[in-house]
Amino acid sequence: MSRLRNNGSIRVGDSLNLTCTVSCPGYSTELQWFKDDEPTKYSGPILTFSSVTSKDSGNYSCALKNFKSSKSEQISLHVEGTDTTFWIMIIGVSIISIIIIVTVLILIRRAKTHRRRKEAETNKTADDVLQDEEVLYASVSIKPKELTPNTENQQNEEASIYSAVRFSEA
Repeated sequence: MSRLRNNGSIRVGDSLNLTCTVSCPGYSTELQWFKDDEPTKYSGPILTFSSVTSKDSGNYSCALKNFKSSKSEQISLHVEGTDTTFWIMIIGVSIISIIIIVTVLILIRRAKTHRRRKEAETNKTADDVLQDEEVLYASVSIKPKELTPNTENQQNEEASIYSAVRFSEA
């Protein structure tokens, strides 16, 4: 069995071919690949890794399908580096989680603020209502019990007394 890639180091994302050659004339050349002495789903003379991951690390060997007891020499495959897809997924999930949490917190805060404003509007006292209006006008009429001739002319001229009350916040 030989590797087709000869630089010695295998990194995440590299491609790799393992080739199993058989020199047994007259026997079926159906091959079975093994990883860590367990059969794999791969068969055929070439085991191809188009993009290796850390999960591909292990000890590989091959054997004739009918002669599993006579496996080839094992080749140890150690993939260096980390899978970037794993970290990208972790970072992506983290960012999405943070966005969802922040959005929920903002919505909760807005709902509380809206509810407080509504409660404040419905719980206004008479003083609060008067403070909302700048000027309150009232008509006051005073009629004495007995009218004297001198005061009668005055009363007719001043039949109504108007008063303006202005509220200001201190």
